[in-house]
Amino acid sequence: MRISTAQFISNGAQAITDQQADLVKTQSQMSSGLAVLTPSDDPLAANLILKFEQEITISERYIEIGGAAEGLVSLEETTLNSMTDLLNRIRDLMISGGNGNYSQLDRQAIAEEVQALLDEAIGLANTQTASGEYLFSGFQLLTQPYTMDATGAVIYNGDQGQRTARVNDSVVLATSDPGYDIFDNVLNGNGIIQIFDEPTNTGTGVIDPGSVNTANYTDETYTISFVTNSDDELAYNVFDSAGTQIIPAPPLDPVLDAVTYTEGEDIIINNEVTTNITGTPSDTANANNPNPLYGDFFTIAPSSKQSVFVTIQNAVDALLLPQNNESEQAEFQNAMNRVLMDIDRNMENIDRIRSSLGARLNAIQNEIYVNQDLIIAISIDLSRVRDLDYVEATTRLTAQITSLEAAQASFARVQNLSLFNFL
Repeated sequence: MRISTAQFISNGAQAITDQQADLVKTQSQMSSGLAVLTPSDDPLAANLILKFEQEITISERYIEIGGAAEGLVSLEETTLNSMTDLLNRIRDLMISGGNGNYSQLDRQAIAEEVQALLDEAIGLANTQTASGEYLFSGFQLLTQPYTMDATGAVIYNGDQGQRTARVNDSVVLATSDPGYDIFDNVLNGNGIIQIFDEPTNTGTGVIDPGSVNTANYTDETYTISFVTNSDDELAYNVFDSAGTQIIPAPPLDPVLDAVTYTEGEDIIINNEVTTNITGTPSDTANANNPNPLYGDFFTIAPSSKQSVFVTIQNAVDALLLPQNNESEQAEFQNAMNRVLMDIDRNMENIDRIRSSLGARLNAIQNEIYVNQDLIIAISIDLSRVRDLDYVEATTRLTAQITSLEAAQASFARVQNLSLFNFL
């Protein structure tokens, strides 16, 4: 095959150009530290690099979301800790207020402090995040959850939505709780029953908060009424909400055969509820009694939902009750017992939420650690595919320089070959 001089020169120049291109590529790799500069360098590696970078970006986003979620949960936990401290303070004040040596002025001063604590409790329930969103308003982020109406009642304006955050591909965790679940959705009494006296009672009876046999309790309402029985003794009978006689058991007469009252003795109703009464209830006819022929009465009813703000206001009202005689003192003691029970229920509910917050906080932190570890692992794989091996690149660069110098030298000699040099 005949090869012309022009072809010699063209091939030699192309070889030098190719080697220069390889040398430039190696120099660019060494200056950037990257083994793959363009997808065409290694399509498979380029795809892996893109995949790894996307996974790192996603994990970084999850870490960012987790950090924000951690902040919200921590803020709620701090706020509920403050609410618990506030309720403990009110409880201590109520116990102090029950001291028989305190005057009405002393109790009024305590009531004023409890009233101030009510305002503080509303402020805690209206806690806002750094961005101005309300923590306890459910999905209504910009709606103040609690306001007071013209009657002084505290109203919940939010909804029952629970905000969440996705902190990993398959992990979604709650970042807040609606105020309704924390401060309103609380059963009063002992959580099953509530026991209260009638304000128009004229005796000195104080009823125990009672206990419940949950296996038998049927959500019934009972009334314990006091009468004088056939033995001319102070006695009691019990009817349910339908007027059915429970004690004494039928067919005994509810008045003549009423059970003789013994102070502090257990009153067991249908093997469902057990309570006792201290002091001396009155058997004088009470017009507010379901049966006006009976005297003082006490009601046992299923627990109902009562907000923490109502409980605190009840504490204020109880402290302001007059105690000018033994009957008023008994009414005061009954009110104090109810408030203390209701405070305990509110604290139990807040403790339940706080336990949930602790579990959520641990889960969020664990997912942050998982994503951080994942970024480290992916970064190692990414480095293996994307980053340059400087030892190999240096060796390759030296070889390329040598090859280029040799090509340039041989090209110089070849291009001088011509028959005319021998003429």
